[in-house]
Amino acid sequence: MAAPVGSAMLLSWMALLGLLGTATAFFREFSKPTVTSLCFLDSNSCVPANFTSELPTTVTDAVSACMPRRRFGRSPAWGRRSSAFRLGGKTDKLSCIATQLNITSDTGVDAAALDTVIESLSSNTTFTDQLKASADSCIAAMNTTLTAEQQRVYVLTCLKLSQKSDCKRQDENTTLCLNAKTLVKCPLGIQSLVDLSTFFTCKMQAKASIGISMFTSIFSGDFSSSSISDSLCPTLEEGAKAAANCSLQAAGLASGDTVDLTAVQTAITASATTTDSEKALQQSVLITCQANGADTVDAFLDCWATESVDGCVTSIAERLATGSTSRGTGRMPGRRRSRGGRRRFSSGGRRRFSGSRRSSRRTGLFG
Repeated sequence: MAAPVGSAMLLSWMALLGLLGTATAFFREFSKPTVTSLCFLDSNSCVPANFTSELPTTVTDAVSACMPRRRFGRSPAWGRRSSAFRLGGKTDKLSCIATQLNITSDTGVDAAALDTVIESLSSNTTFTDQLKASADSCIAAMNTTLTAEQQRVYVLTCLKLSQKSDCKRQDENTTLCLNAKTLVKCPLGIQSLVDLSTFFTCKMQAKASIGISMFTSIFSGDFSSSSISDSLCPTLEEGAKAAANCSLQAAGLASGDTVDLTAVQTAITASATTTDSEKALQQSVLITCQANGADTVDAFLDCWATESVDGCVTSIAERLATGSTSRGTGRMPGRRRSRGGRRRFSSGGRRRFSGSRRSSRRTGLFG
């Protein structure tokens, strides 16, 4: 009887080892970084089809090392389970990836090292050459006052948004969606030139004219994304232009079909929602629009949207890097939305909250 029992045990162990091998292979495949998990690229039609399978281990290991780790058990401070989603934010992850990839030093971004990493991402040289050109533009536009830590976040964010906007501009419909977001969602948008209450009123008028789904697509989430079909991008741009035109008229920056470019320049200088570097970008856009004779409302809005895209990318990247992401949200002035309730204590002494636990600030970048 001993032999059959021994054989059965051996077969059981072999079956178990087989299952463990299958499970290990599954989880290894499952844990491979996706385009989205890279954090510095956007998953879209412009990414080569075999992109993730070509990623070198230096990149995949760097991304894996910076992913938040799930912890089990209860945190004694809060009395609630720890979660991967509460361990570090987007800026921490980007900074970690930049450090792991050795594209920065104590003095800032190493452009040559960044180019080397980009070249290793894919055998598709058309794709990598475009990424390198975007990286060069990001570095050239970088605010020299950023610290080395901030530069890590800035350059990877800028690279992702550049790749995202460049891809959208390759299609006529998605270009219109990008223009719509640029007009009224980007930090350099028309909303930065007018009083927030004025812009809020015009937003509500746009909501009434184009419907709630289109309204949400324009004014919510990532400035360069859209939750609607690409075929509806012309309608999306129409709604954004309506809100922008309404804002210009109400603020005295336009009258009828004519834009007062001098008044626009004054509004740029007086804006309380833009940084000095953003004002400089807006002045550059205005000079270009003046040179192109864009003094009618439609021509001005077309010019402003087209010429502001690259500035929007660097502006948003800088805001994320410096933590100043709450400027110019376009929210109606007055009582702020609750982001964390007053602490209360139950009879047992455990902390609880009358509202939601305060979370890290939204970037306005990735929703």
